[in-house]
Amino acid sequence: MLAPLIISSLFAGLVSDKVNRNLLMCGAIIIWSGAIVATAFAKTLIAVILWSLILGFTLGFFVPPAISLILDYFPV
Repeated sequence: MLAPLIISSLFAGLVSDKVNRNLLMCGAIIIWSGAIVATAFAKTLIAVILWSLILGFTLGFFVPPAISLILDYFPV
């Protein structure tokens, strides 16, 4: 789950500068929640691995916008 998080965080950092950060985070949370539920109902190990990869990708799309929003709300 760490490798997809790193890869998608790089891409999400670029995307979060161009689109609304709140919408990007909401979309990531919705997909992440669906992947959590799908992981719970997975029947095979391959399905669990694929859903875990999706979890990593969506978490990568959540972290960069969250950090930038925190920095926007609480400047140094």
